[in-house]
Amino acid sequence: MRTLPHTNPDLKFVPVYYHDIIYEHYRERFTLLSEVKEHLLKLNGWQTIEFLKKLIANAVSAKYLDCTKAMVFIIGNLDEAYQMTRNFDPDISADEFHEESLKISLPDIKNALKERFRSEQISRPGNNHIIYPALDSKSFFRIIDIELQKINNEMIAEFGIKLTFHESIRQIIYDEGVCPTQGTRPLFSTIHREAGSFT
Repeated sequence: MRTLPHTNPDLKFVPVYYHDIIYEHYRERFTLLSEVKEHLLKLNGWQTIEFLKKLIANAVSAKYLDCTKAMVFIIGNLDEAYQMTRNFDPDISADEFHEESLKISLPDIKNALKERFRSEQISRPGNNHIIYPALDSKSFFRIIDIELQKINNEMIAEFGIKLTFHESIRQIIYDEGVCPTQGTRPLFSTIHREAGSFT
């Protein structure tokens, strides 16, 4: 007499690792991932096949989204408009650099875009451009204060010790970390090097 091979009761027709894919393609039907498992357990073999056919048809069909109330932001660095960023003079002050950046106008942006895109592409966003200036010294000091406060909060949480940073520390970090033409990245690395070692 031939015996049947041992069957695994946990073995499902649709493996569990496919449930998240089903969930992603059938969001209009399932609100929770657990609902996918519950639904599949209710189906017999033929019903499961029919369900999978519908799922595939739904996955490859065109999707329509209502974007009438959407706002799209196209974000990018336009080095062509910010000509002064090519000035790597370490002695240029953040405030001078900030003032220069305030002179950038919409025509400057349009001309910079012409170097990267065709005219018909540039016209699509219209004249809705947000031109943000370079950071001034006040903004850089504000970043320093925020980061030093984070370090202080970590010390309090970890060791119960409150740090007080002397004004000279702020100035040292500013002097060593601020290079206006390079943005905030050098500043963050300087804060980490000079003050972050406490934590």
